[in-house]
Amino acid sequence: MKKPEYSDEQMKSIFIVDDAKWHNILLEKLLGDCGYEVKSFTSGYVLLENLKEEPPHLVISDIDMPDINGFALCKMIKELPEGADVPVLFVSSLGEEEVRVKAEKNGAIGFIQKPFAKQPLLEVVAQKL
Repeated sequence: MKKPEYSDEQMKSIFIVDDAKWHNILLEKLLGDCGYEVKSFTSGYVLLENLKEEPPHLVISDIDMPDINGFALCKMIKELPEGADVPVLFVSSLGEEEVRVKAEKNGAIGFIQKPFAKQPLLEVVAQKL
């Protein structure tokens, strides 16, 4: 998978989608404090519309959401011309091994189980960008 290209001066952007607003706020703060430009959404469909206008460098998605689950969202992102090369990382409280396998089958670059530790999450994000 090819990483999106950006200049050294350009701030790396991350889209977050989770139906739990508190989780979005937590990730916005954590990643924003590290210098990333972060936008969060509580709906996968709203994220898709925004992605068409301004593709991010990374999407972090929950899996179990009411409007569209993360696996379907990831597949839809990959089918968009603007999203084909955007990496998707899942952060979810669902069981680890079966989710990891299903995440990869649906085009995700990885899976981190909630609750997560701050440093491992930041390391994965930095690796992927």
